[in-house]
Amino acid sequence: ARHLAGAVGIDPFAAYFTGLVHDIGKIAIFRVLVDQIRKTDPDFKPTSHLFKMALTESSITLSAAICREWGLPNEVCVSLDAQKPSVTSRSGMDLVLYQANLYSELVMVRAAGLSDLVTIKSAARARGLDTNQLVEWMKEAEA
Repeated sequence: ARHLAGAVGIDPFAAYFTGLVHDIGKIAIFRVLVDQIRKTDPDFKPTSHLFKMALTESSITLSAAICREWGLPNEVCVSLDAQKPSVTSRSGMDLVLYQANLYSELVMVRAAGLSDLVTIKSAARARGLDTNQLVEWMKEAEA
């Protein structure tokens, strides 16, 4: 987020900080959700698409709520709210955080060997990301 922010006139530290706290809700909710679901289905594995969608939407809401509870800047809280899958238009910090998260996830997918470079670059282009920047960050992650 910090690297993307400077190029569009957003405070790099604010973007970095927002990126750090954006998954706080996911951390808090994951264990609670798995424990509750396992009470009704002991064989449950947290890999289903439906589970992932529910976790993502709920964790973003929780991240924003935690942000507000902690008294963090409103810009941070609003940007966290804008990461919900249902949001279709983003700008400023919201867009920087969204793109940074996509870059990060694609770099991790490649580093884990879960997909080939052609597929990852295609996914990046489909989401409007700079594939040259993506490749550069993948090389840094490998170093």
